[in-house]
Amino acid sequence: MLHPTEPDYYSILGVRREASLEEIRQAYHRLVTRFHPDVHPDDSDAEACLRSLNQAYALLKDPAQRARYDRWGAWGPPVWHPPGTGAVREWTVAVLNHLLIARDHLDAHKPQRGRDLRYSLHLTPQECLKGCEARINVANVRWCPQCQGSRMAAGKPPFPCPQCRGAREIRRPGWLLSTMRQCDVCAGEGVVVTDSCRRCTGKGAIQIMRTLTIDIPSGLQDGSRLRLQGEGGPGRWGGPAGDLYVYLSKSSSASRRDMDGVFLRPHV
Repeated sequence: MLHPTEPDYYSILGVRREASLEEIRQAYHRLVTRFHPDVHPDDSDAEACLRSLNQAYALLKDPAQRARYDRWGAWGPPVWHPPGTGAVREWTVAVLNHLLIARDHLDAHKPQRGRDLRYSLHLTPQECLKGCEARINVANVRWCPQCQGSRMAAGKPPFPCPQCRGAREIRRPGWLLSTMRQCDVCAGEGVVVTDSCRRCTGKGAIQIMRTLTIDIPSGLQDGSRLRLQGEGGPGRWGGPAGDLYVYLSKSSSASRRDMDGVFLRPHV
C-alpha cells in the first residue's frame, strides 16, 4: 500500500521527474480540463483534485521552488536541534546524527519505482489454445485527492513529533557516547497526524479499481506469465510505475468468466 507522508506533485500531475516545463504545463491543462468541478458537478473529489493540481503546478513551474522540492520534498530539510549542553561529545553526536538524518532525507526523495502487482487469470484449455481477449479488474492505489498524501485533513502538513522533534530518532544516554533508537511516539516518521483525512482515513492514498483489456495470445501454456509494463503500483517522486504480471492457469470450467469474474472473449 502506498503510504506517503507529504504531497508528491509529480504523481499528482502524472509526469516524470525529468519533465520539461512545457510537459508540466501540458499535463496540468489536460488534467484540469478532465477533472474540473464544472465537468463533474456530482463528484465530491473534483474540487479537491483541482486544488491539488493548482498547487502542484504552482510549485513545479517555478525553477527555484522545484529545485528545493526535488532535494528536500514538500516539508523542506530536517530541522536542526542543538543539544541542551555545551559538551563537545554531545555536540559531536548531534552533528553526526543530523548529517545522517539529512542523508536519509535526501535518499527518501529520490525517484522511486512503483511496486509490481500480480494477477491470476484462469482460462479454459480452449482459450489457452486459441487465445482470447480478457477484461480484468485490478486493484491499485493513488494519492488521496483530499489531503494530497499528507494524511491530514484539508492537506495540512503533519505536526513535528513532540518527542523526537522531527528527528525520527531519540538519543539514549550512554556511558561514553549516546546511542540512537527509533522514536516510539511517531514510529520513526518524525511527524504526528492529529487530524486524519476522512477521505483516506489517514493513509494518504486511496484504493481504486481499474479495468484493463488485455490480449491473450494463442498457444500459451499453464503457468505462463504476461507482463504489462507501467500498469503496476504508482511511482514516487517522479519515478516510473511498476509492472503488472498476469499469471495464467488452466481451469476445467467452461464458464465465460474466470474465477475473479472477468469477462473473456475468444479470438475469432
